[in-house]
Formats: sequence, structure tokens, C-alpha cells
Amino acid sequence: TTRLKKDLDRQIEDDSIKDLSFVSACDDYFQRTSLLFNNLYEVETTEQKAANEDRLADVLLSIIVSFQTTGNKALFEIYANILRELHESMRNSLELGYSLMLHADSLGWSNKTLKVIGSLPSERETTRHFRLLQKAKEVFSGVGFYGKCAEISGKLAESQRTTFYNIPALCDELKLQAQYYINIIQADTIYPKYYLASYSGSTAFNDEVKNRSFIYRSWLSYRDFCKELQDKHPRAKIQKNTGDKFRDSRNHTEQMVGVTTVFSSSLQKVEGKQDSWDTSEMNERYKQYLKKTNVQAFTFTRTYAENAPEVTTLLRQEGSDSVGFGDQGSFVKSTPRSNMCVVQTFVITEETFPCARRRVPVVSRTNKLLSPLQAALISMNEKNEQILEATKQLTLAQFSSAESKVGTSRLIEQLSRHLNGTIDTGAQEGIRGYIRSFLESDYLDKEAADVKTIVELKVQMKTQTKLLDKGLALFGEHCGEQLKPMHNHLLVMLAKLTKDVAMAIHSNDKRHLPRRQNAASLTTSSTSMIRSSVSFVT
Repeated sequence: TTRLKKDLDRQIEDDSIKDLSFVSACDDYFQRTSLLFNNLYEVETTEQKAANEDRLADVLLSIIVSFQTTGNKALFEIYANILRELHESMRNSLELGYSLMLHADSLGWSNKTLKVIGSLPSERETTRHFRLLQKAKEVFSGVGFYGKCAEISGKLAESQRTTFYNIPALCDELKLQAQYYINIIQADTIYPKYYLASYSGSTAFNDEVKNRSFIYRSWLSYRDFCKELQDKHPRAKIQKNTGDKFRDSRNHTEQMVGVTTVFSSSLQKVEGKQDSWDTSEMNERYKQYLKKTNVQAFTFTRTYAENAPEVTTLLRQEGSDSVGFGDQGSFVKSTPRSNMCVVQTFVITEETFPCARRRVPVVSRTNKLLSPLQAALISMNEKNEQILEATKQLTLAQFSSAESKVGTSRLIEQLSRHLNGTIDTGAQEGIRGYIRSFLESDYLDKEAADVKTIVELKVQMKTQTKLLDKGLALFGEHCGEQLKPMHNHLLVMLAKLTKDVAMAIHSNDKRHLPRRQNAASLTTSSTSMIRSSVSFVT
């Protein structure tokens, strides 16, 4: 490549090359070769440890794509195997499964002999293909991702049908695939958490992360994830729940990392549309599986004063549906209805989650102002999801022999925090605040367009009391004598809260019955949402 570049430079100086498209193609080739060389050098010289795992995964995937593009299968296999070993050593179970599938998908079903690669022995291509897919199935099954197991069984079944013509083996694989689909709708699955990490500081970070944002996949709680980032960047200041405010300080020289919990969404929701399964009468666990896999859009909300720059910038162009906001993306305008405004931000990632890396760059943002009612509904949805996950985690820990007592005690603490923070609140907070603001007030008399949203909010209120009831019952089984007084107090508070919710909804329905009948199409799907949201404990 170096010789070619020198020769090309000489011919350009001599003005002996007339085909500029050839020069452009060569320039592109030189850039790709330079990137590949730098990536190969970085892999060879970087230690495989936790502090470097995300960068190494990015570099390895870039190398793998390069060799895949040029058709160099031998080198593709070598670096796909290095990626697998990286995730295995870091115990990144989901990324390990996707790395195995990436490697397996490059192989065929021939009888040619492949060389030893790492821990993989010399073997026929067919044998290695089967080995990698079976290993991926084991990994996904271990974390309850039965949908991926079913997908792999489908690949194996197709090979038996079209390549090996082995009907008994085909039938066995189809039976396994059916069982995996049954597991999706019958077994509880703990889905990963996602965090937005935004790195700021004009000179403190290297170009890999400086002034960039990433979505991280993690099994850790928010507190533990922040600690993990702090350990990786000991000089950095971790700014918690900052959303995009870190961008105000991007020119500071000190290292700052803003960390925000985000929730999985969809590209359809970004465009203001519903997902196809939102109104479908499908099994709730299968719906959760669809929502939590192949995710490329995530969302979070932040509250600002009406005169805050984040809000006034949105309203700068009166009558326009979309206004600019620097390099943070486009905003969809919605009229704020109180002196506090809630901005919902959608972040779009470079590729879908889960995948063969646990950190993916954010490529765009879309923001919109929410009415207080819309903000309340999103907040209720997010809180219900947190209570549901905390209850599932403790439920599954009862049957896990590998779960340590320390780990179980942390799950109990996590559940109690959600229960206490939701049940024992003030009159203006949480579900009680929403009752006063939207059900007992004249809000709907002024905001007739929000009838649909108020119906959805009532659904989430009912869902929350059911989730709290199940979670509190589970907490009572595990809390021990020391926490029994708190459990008994929460029982009394929950009974009153459930009664207040039922009475407020009944009273509001009577006052706005004509409108509720106009929203009858929502009621059927709303009822199924209440039933299905708590079906996991049945």
C-alpha cells in the first residue's frame, strides 16, 4: 500500500494521470487501509481488561467488518474469535451470544477442514458452525433470551431441511424451537438496563469519547453503573441524571460524565406513532420481548421552568411544528400548559440493542415538549416498569441457587426503595398528585384533546396498585423481622391508596362519561393492559 501511494503521488506530480475517479478510489482505499492498520495495532497493544473492554469491542468489530467486506474469511474468523474471548473474559453474556452468532453466520456447511483458532480445534466447517450456534443457544438460554434461542433453532432446522435432508433431526430442532417460544410466554425474563453516558471536556478525554454520547447496556443498578464508570475514569466527575445538560459545559477542560437512566422506545414512537403490538391482544411476556429486543431508540424526560433556555428555544418559531436546537437534534413543538414544562428526549443509536458490544454511540436526538398529563403518563409507565423489574428480579432470585445472600438482600433493598417511594408519598407526589391534578380538578374541562391520554393514565394507575400489591406481598416474605413494621405501615398505606384510586377514577368517569364513551376503542386495549402487566406473577 505504501509503495502504491508513493507511485501514485509521483504520477500525480508528473501530471500523467488523467482519470480523477481512479485517484479518488485510491484515496478511499488508503484511508480504509490506514484505519485497518491502526485498529490492528491497537488490538495487539491494548491489554484485555475492564477499563478497555468497550474500546476494544468497537475496534474489533471495525476490523471484523473490514475483513468481511473484503472476503478475507481466515482473518475474519481470527478476530471474531478474539471478540468472543473478550466478552467471555468480561462475562458479557449477551454480547458473547451475539459474537458467537456473528462468527457462526460467516460459516457454511461444507466438509472442508478449518484451522485451529484460539480454543477452537481444527475441524470441519460444518462441525464448527454447529458448535458456535449451540454455544450461542446455551448463552442466550442462560439469561432467558429464549427468542434468540428460537431463532438459532430455526437456522439449525433449515440446515437439516435443505442441506442434510435429515428429517428426524429437523423434527427434533423444530420441537426445541416450539419449546423456546413457549418459554417466552411462560417464563419471566430479566431484561437489561440502559444508561445514557455523555462525556464532556475539551481536552481531558481522548477522541474516542470526548464530547460524545453513548448508550450502555448493563445488568447493574444505576448506582453501581455510576461506580463502574468512575472506576474506569477515576479523574472524571460523574454528573448524575443530567440528561443533555452536560453540553453546556463541553468546553471545560475537566473530565465530566453525565449519566442518565433511559428507557427502551422505538423509531415508531419517535415519529409519534404506535407500535403494532401496543393495541394487540398478544401475550404480555411476548410483547415485552418484542419491546426489549432490537431496540434503537431510547427516551428520558426532564422538567424545566417555562422560561428556561431549553423551552424558550423550542418555542422560538411560533406556528412551526419543528424548531432547531443547536446540535442536539430537532424538537417537535407542543404547547406547555403550566409554568413547568417537561421535555421528552429520544436518542437514536448507531445500531440496535442487544448486539455484539455493550456500548453504542448516539447518532441523533429528537425532543418534544409534553403537556403535564403526557408527562404524568410517561412517568407512571416508567415507574411501573421499575416496580415490575424489581419484583421479577427478587422472584427469580428465590429459585436461583447461584444467588448469594448478599445479592438477595440488595434485591430486597431495591424493591423496598421502589415500594416506599411510590406508596408512602405526599399529597402532591406520585399517583396522589396525579389524582389531584387531573382526576379531581377541572383539567379535562379545559383540555378536551387529552381525553385519550387521561384514559391511558387511569389504566396505569390501576396497573400500579396491582403491581404494588404483588411487590409488597413478595417484600413481606423476605423482609425479616426488622423491616416488618415498615411492611405493615406500607400495607395500610397501600390499602388507602388503592381505595383512593378506585374512588377517584369512578368519580371522574361519572363526570366525563360522554367523552369516555367516545374513547371506547381505547377501553378494550386498556383492560388487557391491566391484566397483562401483572401476569408474570400468576
